[in-house]
Amino acid sequence: MQNLDIQNLYEAAVDELESASEDCVVAIMHCIHLLLQTPFDVSLEMIQSCVDYALEMINGSFTQSNTFPKIVTAAIDMIFQEPLLANHDLNEDDGPIKKVGK
Repeated sequence: MQNLDIQNLYEAAVDELESASEDCVVAIMHCIHLLLQTPFDVSLEMIQSCVDYALEMINGSFTQSNTFPKIVTAAIDMIFQEPLLANHDLNEDDGPIKKVGK
């Protein structure tokens, strides 16, 4: 049995998040949320891309009453979790976590 390559799964999920439909984005964000709870070597740039795509999905769905609340909830769960909040580099003034609050 092969070991799962968490970094490759994360990169694939972030790539899918970029072009996901509103119907799929919540499931992808949930997968990313779970992957980020597993220790692996993730770059600041990959977290930044993930946050950027999540914000694009939020902004693109704010007029959709059926999907907007689900997307916002999934994005909050994905971004504001302990492993990311505990990473000092991600919480710098120009980091991806602070970018969400702006």
